[in-house]
Amino acid sequence: MERNHALSRHVPYGHYILSVLVRSGRPLSPTEITSQSLISAPGTTKRVKKLESDGLIQRISNPKDGRGYLVEPTEKSLGIFGPAVEAISAYERKLLDQMASRDVINLTEGLRGLVSIIRKSNGSDD
Repeated sequence: MERNHALSRHVPYGHYILSVLVRSGRPLSPTEITSQSLISAPGTTKRVKKLESDGLIQRISNPKDGRGYLVEPTEKSLGIFGPAVEAISAYERKLLDQMASRDVINLTEGLRGLVSIIRKSNGSDD
């Protein structure tokens, strides 16, 4: 498989953002990306700039707020990153399907608690 230099160079910085964008299926604001990826706001801005310069994401006007923008993956990044996210999501669904409903609920509640602790330790309690 051909390796994409732009993606491989930014995977440590950008894979969370690309994953969030691909999974969402819609453009997201930087605030939404920050919240869903557990990356700080300045970290999100830094990563968005790098990904944009490599043509992996693009900024579009936010129709609800003319001063802001939304971020969406480009066709280039969807072609590279989309299949990986789809495969991971399918595998996660396969694993969760093997669990009892109550266990999935308990796992979800436990993970929400962990995310809350992580956000508090990072100084963002949204």
